[in-house]
Amino acid sequence: PLEYRVFDGWFTFMAGVPLPEGVTSRVAKAFITPRAGLVAAFVEGYAFLKRFDPADAAAVHPTQGVVEIYQQVDVDPAASFLELEHHSAFTAIAPGGTLAMSETWSATPYAGDADPASRASFLTGLALTAP
Repeated sequence: PLEYRVFDGWFTFMAGVPLPEGVTSRVAKAFITPRAGLVAAFVEGYAFLKRFDPADAAAVHPTQGVVEIYQQVDVDPAASFLELEHHSAFTAIAPGGTLAMSETWSATPYAGDADPASRASFLTGLALTAP
């Protein structure tokens, strides 16, 4: 599995930790109840952001989390990936019924340091001013 840390309340997999000799990939999945409706990934000078109204954790299906983060780190970078999900409340929908949830995606320039503590500080600032 991948190592992880929590910085100022923000979870991160430590994907930059080198793979041990003979190991070609590592995968991990985290189930999180967020303090804010925001998840992010940092890529090439940008923070990719997903904002949403988080569901109450007790209302989400018991085999899921409000937020799920899945990451695979592979010796071949093209095979590595990160998945960021959020789930709504588990709801029965009658035939012909509908259910809607929304999330807003954006890419924000990020010129800060690459260390997790700096990124956590950046996200905390965004979460405090989230729409």
